[in-house]
Amino acid sequence: MEVRSLRKADEASYRALRIESIEQAPDLATPRILQELDNTRNANAVLDAYGPQQCVFGTFYGGSLVGVVAMDASPDRPDPHDVELWGLYVVPRLRGTPISQLLLEAAIAWARHQPGKLTVSVEFARSNRYAFRFFDRNYFSVRPTQEHEERFSQERMRMDYFLGE
Repeated sequence: MEVRSLRKADEASYRALRIESIEQAPDLATPRILQELDNTRNANAVLDAYGPQQCVFGTFYGGSLVGVVAMDASPDRPDPHDVELWGLYVVPRLRGTPISQLLLEAAIAWARHQPGKLTVSVEFARSNRYAFRFFDRNYFSVRPTQEHEERFSQERMRMDYFLGE
């Protein structure tokens, strides 16, 4: 098993895995994943859309891409001290194995090397109990909701991991 950042040669596998994830669980497809696929209809341009402060990690098992997670530390994010983690997905036949854990560890290690970043945040459907248990077990805390985010908080949940100083 190998966990690494994706390269140009992984484009088609990455796009196919994202499409598979949406087909299997359309209710869990985030707007970011849908936008990514819509903006990159050409299988050879998916990863080209990412800049130097963004990264996609993949887990390869038996030569196949079986899990992914994306990170965004761009300075134009709403909170400049935050790194966004999104799109964590593992193929169903390998869920319950260490793949999610290995992807999360690679993502957090990458986030620690981003200057000025204090937290890693993730958001997901409030109904996704698996995601809540996974991130809670890995020291993510529920982000307090502000009043203007009330509608958001009824449908979505945000959790943060403190990177330290």
